[in-house]
Amino acid sequence: MLKLAQCVACGALQRTESRGAHYRADYPRRDDLAWLRRTLATWPGANADVPELTYEPLDIMQMELPPGWRGYGARDYIDHPDTTRRQQDIEAILTGLGETDRHRRQAALMPFLHLLPEYLRSRNQRLGGL
Repeated sequence: MLKLAQCVACGALQRTESRGAHYRADYPRRDDLAWLRRTLATWPGANADVPELTYEPLDIMQMELPPGWRGYGARDYIDHPDTTRRQQDIEAILTGLGETDRHRRQAALMPFLHLLPEYLRSRNQRLGGL
């Protein structure tokens, strides 16, 4: 558990931005351009003092909801260049669908159903097919 806590702390120290619950007074802005990526921590050996950090970029064009202002805090952030393009794509897809149910909207925005195992592809019967 201590190693996990150290991974979180080391990752937070390297992330020079504020995002969600991660706030740094010395870097108060969210920075999607530099930091819209996952932090991956691995231990180089059993006797290592700190984890090795690597980063995995996120593809905005695959997101159902691209990064943006979420209604809390200041609108003071550095936007990623693909955010506006993805938002325009989403609006065009939704306009083309017209009035339809949420399942069709989600399938159009995130066509990844084929990646799920067959038994997870149907609608939730416990919730009345919702």
